[in-house]
Amino acid sequence: MCALAEEEKKNNAENSQEDNEDVVDESVSKEKPATPEKKRVRGEVKTVDLSGLPFWSSLDDDDKRYMNESVLSFTNIDDMKFKPDTTIAPCTACKRQLPNTVLRCPFCDTAL
Repeated sequence: MCALAEEEKKNNAENSQEDNEDVVDESVSKEKPATPEKKRVRGEVKTVDLSGLPFWSSLDDDDKRYMNESVLSFTNIDDMKFKPDTTIAPCTACKRQLPNTVLRCPFCDTAL
């Protein structure tokens, strides 16, 4: 009978350890898992230097802003590429392409 008593104590001890482990697991599972802090990295806005345009300084701030927002690349006066969503229209005097929101041509200084 002693052997049975010893085995029963052992089983009870194991069961109580499993019960304690379950309790610990439940408390851990109820806590929200720690989420790493997400750092938001702002995308750099690539600006094109348009100061080389002949009449850039005669443009008002709105026209300069419209040009900066619309131009994708500018290497020289004959090579200006606009962003795909830009609506362009030719200057009435020099016929160069410009965003249709610009009111003064930076190429020939014509008021549009």
